[in-house]
Amino acid sequence: MNYFLILIIMGLCWGGYFEYRALVRQSAKDQQEAKAEVSMEMDKLESDNKKLTADNAQLQQELNDAQAKLVAMAPAVPAAPAGNSAAPAPALPAPVRPSNSLGTIITRDGKTFSNGQLLKVEASGITISCASGITQVKFLEMKPDLQMRFGFDPRLGAELTEAQVQVLEDQRKAIALTNGN
Repeated sequence: MNYFLILIIMGLCWGGYFEYRALVRQSAKDQQEAKAEVSMEMDKLESDNKKLTADNAQLQQELNDAQAKLVAMAPAVPAAPAGNSAAPAPALPAPVRPSNSLGTIITRDGKTFSNGQLLKVEASGITISCASGITQVKFLEMKPDLQMRFGFDPRLGAELTEAQVQVLEDQRKAIALTNGN
């Protein structure tokens, strides 16, 4: 009887061992499948990243081309509406060169903006992207050499009212719409 119990116990242990080996093999197989799935996903993400980088480069080139075209076309500013009771708005500043790089900008009050990239020219100033983020620099805060670069007349700028600034912005938007941008 004792031998019989020992045989049963050994049989159970032997069966448990084979079950354990089967689980280890299945676990290894599952790990290999998971690695293969992760590898495929990484390959897909890398190809998507390459495509997005290429698309970004193409869009940047198209943006630069469009900006160069706008500067070359530079239409005349339309007259202000006749029903406007405010003083006539001054002419818009001259168009900006196609290069968006402004380098380091130092304002009259000593603020420094490093690695400036021109984003937008408005009636009251420029919007730039710099090392500290995106900010707007008013023409009146700029040093005279930078004001001249954008065709700003300080005498006109000091006389601009809020309504005139709004009229200039509306004119800029109308010009951009007529040019298809």
